[in-house]
Amino acid sequence: DNGFLLGEHRRVRKNAPYEESLRTSMRAVGPDFTPGEDERLIGNLDLAPTLAAIAGAPPRDDWDGRSFLGRADPRLERELIGIESFGGPAENEEREESQLLGADQLYPPYQGFRSKDGIVYVEYEGGEVELYDLQADPYQLENLAVGKALTDFPTYHARVERLRTCHAQGCWMSEDEPLGGG
Repeated sequence: DNGFLLGEHRRVRKNAPYEESLRTSMRAVGPDFTPGEDERLIGNLDLAPTLAAIAGAPPRDDWDGRSFLGRADPRLERELIGIESFGGPAENEEREESQLLGADQLYPPYQGFRSKDGIVYVEYEGGEVELYDLQADPYQLENLAVGKALTDFPTYHARVERLRTCHAQGCWMSEDEPLGGG
């Protein structure tokens, strides 16, 4: 199953803010798709606009996502993409699997982003922060935000706030703007 952790980071479920869960492969075949690999950042919100484009339907102005049909579309050259999980109660089976691995913790709700340059920044509902540089730490083993608070990352926190409340093209602007320092 895509995005399902099988022991990575001592977890056995989806919705984790780690690359193994965030980055999943997607295959698309059809007359409007150019063969090859594409490393642009896309997300679930891009599926509806893409399917509408394939069907020849006009895009809606109120969609947060963008069609990824057509490689030359500059609108998909995002600097980052928002990530989020709303948490919720785990099924008993998930809890039992987590306990077997010694990881009885379930992810609290979080919001954050992953940049095209490999910065992953996450803010949890309780105020905890995680920050990873995937170029230096591809397995996300060293949380650069240990012992720090949201206030230590004003630029990143402001971006998460913008992503949290954005709508349609406002989301595009929040995703397209260069990231800058924490």
